[in-house]
Amino acid sequence: VHPADPHTQRLGAGGVQLCAVQGRSTAICPVRMHLHEWAANFSDLLDINKDRHVPMEQHADWRYLLHVDGQGLSSKLEVLLTLGSLVMKEESGYQAFYHHLLRPNEHYIPVWKTGSGPEDILEAVNWARTHDSEAHRIALAGQAFAARFLSAQARVCFWLKLFQEYGKTLTYDPISYRNITFHDDVGQLGGDSEGAGLQKGVVVGTSRSADKTRTKIARSSLPYIKPAQQFLDEEVRQYFPNLLREMVWEP
Repeated sequence: VHPADPHTQRLGAGGVQLCAVQGRSTAICPVRMHLHEWAANFSDLLDINKDRHVPMEQHADWRYLLHVDGQGLSSKLEVLLTLGSLVMKEESGYQAFYHHLLRPNEHYIPVWKTGSGPEDILEAVNWARTHDSEAHRIALAGQAFAARFLSAQARVCFWLKLFQEYGKTLTYDPISYRNITFHDDVGQLGGDSEGAGLQKGVVVGTSRSADKTRTKIARSSLPYIKPAQQFLDEEVRQYFPNLLREMVWEP
């Protein structure tokens, strides 16, 4: 996150600055941790807990749902909108491909806006409790939005349109590589059964007569072809030894 972008520089309760800036980038912005600590003071109104996992299907049991991005964009909003509950969305400044279609106070209730802390979450809950019919209307509109714009068919349409428009900017015709095979250490087709990450080269063919046009790319130029565990064991352990101990994986 670039510190010059005011939309992603978050304020906590009372206007305290949450984001720590190092050099030209934001090192950390612990929005969710701050939310957990702050919300503990309002447990009679807010049920926010980082230690108790609630399955997604049980989220629909709540009339109001809070969505917070945190350190980066969270795709959870796409699921919350489908549940028919009123979604209160943190205005974090992060943008997904469909966010320009979302309308605040029409598809969701905006909270924790730029330049303010999380206190307006309390205001949003109190408003919803005293305006039940309006809150229900917004919840249903959010659900209809998800059905229209976030379905599998809608995503395919989005990708098709994206590639069509992107294609118009190209000054060349892309080539479709149909024959892609990997080589192991001794140059034989196949390789380790655990995946291409253990192999040393790749042969790319452009047609059925690919034998004449093959191009062997050195394994060193494809560092990303590596299983996740091997990446952790080699790259992370070598350059960031402390990171392995600090990693906390979430579902």
